[in-house]
Amino acid sequence: VADAETALAPPALSAPIDWRDLAGSPLRGRQAALLAGIAALLAGVAALEAFAGAAGCVAFLPRTLLIVLIPGLMSDVARHAAAGFRDLEEWPDYSAPVGRLYELLLFAVVGILALSPAAWIGSVLGCAERVSARGGVGPVCVVGLAGGLWASALLWPLPFAAAARGGRFGVALDFAGHLRRARAAPRALFATATLGWAAMVLPVALRALLPAGALLGVLVEALPGAYGALVAARAAGLLLARTDASA
Repeated sequence: VADAETALAPPALSAPIDWRDLAGSPLRGRQAALLAGIAALLAGVAALEAFAGAAGCVAFLPRTLLIVLIPGLMSDVARHAAAGFRDLEEWPDYSAPVGRLYELLLFAVVGILALSPAAWIGSVLGCAERVSARGGVGPVCVVGLAGGLWASALLWPLPFAAAARGGRFGVALDFAGHLRRARAAPRALFATATLGWAAMVLPVALRALLPAGALLGVLVEALPGAYGALVAARAAGLLLARTDASA
């Protein structure tokens, strides 16, 4: 049972989202400890890639571990937020690998569907062909892909949070329900989408400012991304709870 320190009163689930509190959420309690663990793992990956040279494939295992862990962690954060908790009430449970693999598959499907606008725009603009021809992405593709990713971010929060809370494909792909929720809180949805977009785009932009092979490249790209992922996951859970309360 949650105590007064970690649980929100039921009326708070229908109140506006406190964006300042949301920004600090990965820096407190269990989320802060998990973020520190992610930072340590990323530092290890950066060191391996910097010193292994041609044998940089040794970083494959920690990268794979990170890819497997982050969706489950985001799911736990979103699920607790949708239930009204300010922090994780328990550590993420990775003792059931089959359940975690199903969860990973569920979020992969949600992610692929959400990324379809960005993929379509990239295809129409021929961005892949530009890169393969080594002509650079070009400003048209940069602007087009940025807009496509924002559209993708708009499609992501509600299916993701519903999947995290319900754990089933049916609730994740309930498009009629998501449309009803979006109409109930469009401004909160746009704000959450922008937050998700920033979590995807800004780390890559920061990494592009560093020289190729820079020691801190992995940390600069991935650590802000991990922080943004936790914030975006909590925002998605809060959005789901508030749209359910007002729809």
